[in-house]
Amino acid sequence: MVAHYCGMEVDTVRRHYKKQWSNYQEWEQKRHVEAYLLFPENRSSAVAIDEVSLTQGELYTIISSRTRSGRKGKLIAVVVGTKAEDLITVLSRLPKAQRDGV
Repeated sequence: MVAHYCGMEVDTVRRHYKKQWSNYQEWEQKRHVEAYLLFPENRSSAVAIDEVSLTQGELYTIISSRTRSGRKGKLIAVVVGTKAEDLITVLSRLPKAQRDGV
């Protein structure tokens, strides 16, 4: 829609967004994005843990804040797979004080 409005090719808009407008190249989670995403600033005292299959049987564990009701800041972590060890490894990156607050 933006491409059409601006009179640009869709692929050109996608390329510009990824390389320039979104700051994806400087994103601090870029190097581990295929294994996990972690947003410690979204932690709350009440969390939900869900397993989802997004595409072709790939399972993900999603940890979200129960106090944000689908709003910005609800997502705390997304971890590839459902193994407890992987989840513990990722959540161990949170400061101990934040982990103890749940």
